Amino acid sequence: LEHIQRAKADPFFYNRLEARLNRSKDRAKPSFPWRIAAAIALAAAVNIFALINAWNDSEYAGEITYLDSFAEEYYLDLADIYD
Repeated sequence: LEHIQRAKADPFFYNRLEARLNRSKDRAKPSFPWRIAAAIALAAAVNIFALINAWNDSEYAGEITYLDSFAEEYYLDLADIYD
């Protein structure tokens, strides 16, 4: 560590770095609102899909399903299996 010298930077390094940062700021601004709009649209679509499925499931809550009738036909009851 005693023989290590301090790194020397190019005299125009700071100017080029500052110009590059300014260019990247100008390019990044337009894409941000699109990301927010896409995220809100996706969240709304998922919520609408969930609400539609919840309403459809509640309509069939009192009916005997195919699996229930199959279990009844072959005497498949959990109480019978564990007894």
